[in-house]
Amino acid sequence: DRQQISDKIVGHPPEAMVETRHGTIVAPVQYYERSPGRNVLQMYVSTDEGKTWIPGQIIDLGGRGHHDGAMEPTLVELQDGRLWMLIRTTWDRFWEAYSDDGGFTWHSIGPSRIQASASPGTLKRLASGRLVLVWNTLYPEGKNDYPRNRGQIINGTRPVYNEQWSVTAASYHRDEIAIAVSEDDGVTWTRPLVIARKEGDWLAYPRVFEIIDGELWIITGQGGLQVRISEEDLLKALNE
Repeated sequence: DRQQISDKIVGHPPEAMVETRHGTIVAPVQYYERSPGRNVLQMYVSTDEGKTWIPGQIIDLGGRGHHDGAMEPTLVELQDGRLWMLIRTTWDRFWEAYSDDGGFTWHSIGPSRIQASASPGTLKRLASGRLVLVWNTLYPEGKNDYPRNRGQIINGTRPVYNEQWSVTAASYHRDEIAIAVSEDDGVTWTRPLVIARKEGDWLAYPRVFEIIDGELWIITGQGGLQVRISEEDLLKALNE
């Protein structure tokens, strides 16, 4: 049956749920905290296939605004059994955290080496053992800057900037979706390969599905991207 696992005002549903090799389900819930208003994350863990849920650690990175703080994470289980989380921020990169106990507690919380715009990414373990990351890079390919703002609300065709979004003026680069591959469980990554571009519009909120071994389907919640890529072709393109 349906379970209410949180009574907070949730800013984003826990789409990044993972099930570990031991059958534990980990659901990160993003909710609004007050004074100042910001987003924080709390982990909820189930060890009985979702029948009951145990609240875990809260991750609060600070910030101020309804699009600031710790937002829209993506999770993956590493080969050594740890969980690795990449967290959307307004600070030019994903922040990261690790869990050694199936998602109850998290440590080594801080900025990752992966630059990103103020947009969520998706980590995916492939059948081959490789990791892929699909996300919006900090800047467009070949550039080292992008207009910064505190968020935007589309009003017709004119963006209306609103300083209640975040205290930090961030890059909201969503013109391109890129993918990178890691052969060593996220220690190092290939260069970002742009797989779609839609200048003047948003391509964001990617999801990755490996339909059969070596065949990836990638869609986006914003921009309507639907693309099929073979892992073999992806590796060839990255090595060119």
